[in-house]
Amino acid sequence: MVRAARYRAGSLAGLMARRWHRSLQLRVIGTTLVVSVVVVAVLGIFLMQQIASGLLNNEQKAATIQASEGYTFAQSDPDVLSPNGSTPSALISLVTQLQSTSGLGNPYDVVVLQRGTGSGLAGVTGNQANNQGLEKSIPEELRHKVAEEQISGVSGGPYTMPTTLLGAHGQSLGPALAVGVPISSDDQLYYLFPLAQQMQVLSLVQNTLTVAGVGLVLLLALIVSLVTRWVVVPIRQAAQAASRVSAGNLDERMAARGTDDLAGLANSFNEMAASLQDKLQELQELSSVQRQFVSDVSHELRTPLTTIRIAADVLFGASEELDPAARRSAELLQGQLERFPAGDPDRVPAAARPVHRRGGPPPCRAGAAQPAGQRGRARRGTRRGGDRRRRPGRGGGRGP
Repeated sequence: MVRAARYRAGSLAGLMARRWHRSLQLRVIGTTLVVSVVVVAVLGIFLMQQIASGLLNNEQKAATIQASEGYTFAQSDPDVLSPNGSTPSALISLVTQLQSTSGLGNPYDVVVLQRGTGSGLAGVTGNQANNQGLEKSIPEELRHKVAEEQISGVSGGPYTMPTTLLGAHGQSLGPALAVGVPISSDDQLYYLFPLAQQMQVLSLVQNTLTVAGVGLVLLLALIVSLVTRWVVVPIRQAAQAASRVSAGNLDERMAARGTDDLAGLANSFNEMAASLQDKLQELQELSSVQRQFVSDVSHELRTPLTTIRIAADVLFGASEELDPAARRSAELLQGQLERFPAGDPDRVPAAARPVHRRGGPPPCRAGAAQPAGQRGRARRGTRRGGDRRRRPGRGGGRGP
């Protein structure tokens, strides 16, 4: 089963690789998709970071302003700044008054801690369980910073730090922003601003960017597909037309539309095909003329060449009776004539063809090599004929 799955995966990968290397349109679309996805992803991450940073900065500014107003209000409360120290009732009253301005548009929770006692007094309703949960939501690092300012006596302004808002039973209620500032030598004022609205905004922006990015990538893929199709299809047609021309169909032409580069390619191809067709026609006509010329020359030379061959055979047969120089010339003439190819009896004119006697040996073609026996008999017959011609002159003398 695993081997079959691997085989199918390998086959599919090989098919995709072959398709990738053969299709220019697929390579362009695939490369554009990859580059578009990378660019859209990087741009989306950058935008999300910028939007999140902007929302957090705005929330920090609003929280700092709110904490500054609470600090000013606490400084104006004589019960909080009494010489004998703030009482729990005064702190609860302060928390209640500061919490009263919280609403749907600006939700927050107020917590007041007393340094040294470790008791937390906070909340809208004064529920101690709820107050304990809010107290645990304040980061320890933020508490140390506020406590250090209380000890040094040097005001450093409200301190902000991200945190997680906890419920009465310690469950997470979402991210929040904690702001702390000392209001006296013993008391610390904290604001807890939930970031639920900001997270909703970020979620909405993230979903919007995701949908927009996917749509943009698909739109780019569609545009690139159309553009490459406009370019690739004429190139494919040109390749197919070139294949048909190479196969011998010289009447093949491409359709030229417009005056752009592709139309110029089609016109150039058509001109090339027309020029090739004209040149091939000229070559065919020239070849026909050459064949006719060779045929005429061969016909004109066949009869003289046959006569020369016969004369050369006669001279070569009687070469033993010639002087050495003439014998050598006859041998050279016979050797050079034997280099000529034998003539085709089908192309020899009827008047020039030798008559083949029924029952006798076939006549030897002009220029063809005779068998050794026939050539010897021909030579002996020639010599006997020559002797018979010369004998009357030797014995009886010449007549008057």
